Amino acid sequence: MKKEHIKYIVRNITRKKKQTFFTVLTIFVSSFIILVNIAMNNGIRLNLKEGINQAISGQLTIYQSENPQMNILESRLQDQIPFEWDNKATEDLLNVVDDIQISKRIRFGSLVSYNEETSYLNIHALEKTHLLRMADLLHLNKDQLPLSNNTILLSESLANDLNCGVGDTLLLVADNINDYMSDEIALVSGIFEEKGLATMLNYVGFVVYGFGQDIVQLNKNEDVELIINSTAKKEVTEKEIAKIEQYLHSLDQNISIASWEKTVPLLFKIVDVWKGGGYITQVLFIIFSMVILVNLISLIIHSRRKEFGTLLATGFSWQRITILICTEYMLLAIFSVFSAYILTLIIITILPDTGIYIASKDMQTALMTEYLRLVVFFKNFIYTMLLFGLTTFFSSYLSIARVKHLLPVQLINTNYFVK
Repeated sequence: MKKEHIKYIVRNITRKKKQTFFTVLTIFVSSFIILVNIAMNNGIRLNLKEGINQAISGQLTIYQSENPQMNILESRLQDQIPFEWDNKATEDLLNVVDDIQISKRIRFGSLVSYNEETSYLNIHALEKTHLLRMADLLHLNKDQLPLSNNTILLSESLANDLNCGVGDTLLLVADNINDYMSDEIALVSGIFEEKGLATMLNYVGFVVYGFGQDIVQLNKNEDVELIINSTAKKEVTEKEIAKIEQYLHSLDQNISIASWEKTVPLLFKIVDVWKGGGYITQVLFIIFSMVILVNLISLIIHSRRKEFGTLLATGFSWQRITILICTEYMLLAIFSVFSAYILTLIIITILPDTGIYIASKDMQTALMTEYLRLVVFFKNFIYTMLLFGLTTFFSSYLSIARVKHLLPVQLINTNYFVK
């Protein structure tokens, strides 16, 4: 582009201050709201995935069962078939994929009684490393976790049903692997509130793995489920999953592996709903913003007809005028969206790492999280830039196309009519 063309564009932007201001303001506000909406949606989905993967289900679950469908929130011991797994198998799997953490889990149902009250409970027996991850999700101190035998962590709903509190002793009557019942005494180590993602755990209790192993009478060299998580809290890649599957196949035990969308299908659907709902909200606001932007640019360009007539009279072609005007508005769009992106990053930097606390319990239940985090990626900026860039370009192009048929004298003199 020639220097005089660049000077013309810069002069138009700086000289027509009101037109420039309203164009920049419209694109800036619209793109900022869209970026914040995307950031909120990203944050909610990441909170859900981190909580589900790291605490509730694990990113991958190794198990053996005649029923390929599983839901870890429903603790049915009879659906789980014991398989042999020792420390050597763990070491061999870590040699295949080293950036993972392997934890053991047992899920079983139990009747739980305190004084005159009895209720049913889904119990997860977890290793200490996994219980510590649960502490972050449930916002508990370590001394509230059931890290020793004969202790149990209860949900607030169940504790209210039983009228029990921390330090009370409960009677557990549970299924075991030999198809009859076992009974044990358990001390309540802590009670967690059902807030955010923990609302899905209202009738779930937690015990340490060794205690669960004793209750269900599982042999020391056997397991029913293994949980796999990335040590760096990243997604386990398809390549790594393929290596794990290949190793499990070499054991010749008919062991299966399932990702979290299969182990907690309800929560996976909720994440999908949030993803789809976020897109719907974005689309609706994008349409609204585009209508305003198209009309604004059309009005501004229509008001510049005299300028176009003068340019045509001095030897400019419609093609050159179109390129200049489209470039001018594209530069305004790029500046506006970039400014909105920078403001979004500044706000995210100012906010606490945990996000904004949601005071309303109803809102926590709806969003499945206690804290609203804003997370924006560079690809979100590119997406928003393309969105407004293309809209601005086509708005400018179509607005100029509407006056192309007019003669220079008609553009310069609006009172001139062709007979």
